[in-house]
Amino acid sequence: MPPQRKKAHVWPWLLAMLMTTITAGFWIQQEQWLDNRWLRSTMINLNIPMQQRDKDWLIIPESVHPEWVTRNDGSKVLVIRGKLSNLLACDLMAPDVEITFYALNQPDQVLDVRQRPISMRPDEHAIKQVPFIRTQADSMPVGPLSSREFIFVMETLPAGSGDFTLTPRVR
Repeated sequence: MPPQRKKAHVWPWLLAMLMTTITAGFWIQQEQWLDNRWLRSTMINLNIPMQQRDKDWLIIPESVHPEWVTRNDGSKVLVIRGKLSNLLACDLMAPDVEITFYALNQPDQVLDVRQRPISMRPDEHAIKQVPFIRTQADSMPVGPLSSREFIFVMETLPAGSGDFTLTPRVR
């Protein structure tokens, strides 16, 4: 009769191969995994250093309201109100907002690009004063999955402006 063979230990090898396959898949698709909001939130909450991205934020289109306001001296300024939403489940510092102005007669022509920080909300009296004194940049983090309102006062606009877009830009 042949000698008895020891038990075959296949499960540790299968588990090692599974872990190797998962690790290789994560490494190869790293950028796609880091686009996952849940994973990014979890890693930030675990204090793993992660770079903030523009796509972590959303300016809610329905919240954007441009309005012309007449100041005390009779001049007009464009006041843009809106709401910026944090898409991650962790506290983040508010990004800047890039305001891109387009030509009235050629909507694909960019006239000017301005980048403004989200600041403390000015009151209506401060907006109507000449000159407008910007408030300090908002240094409070935006809570998980919450939003922050903003107001931008545009005292000068490029000549021939017809439309504008707002885009969050991480500093």
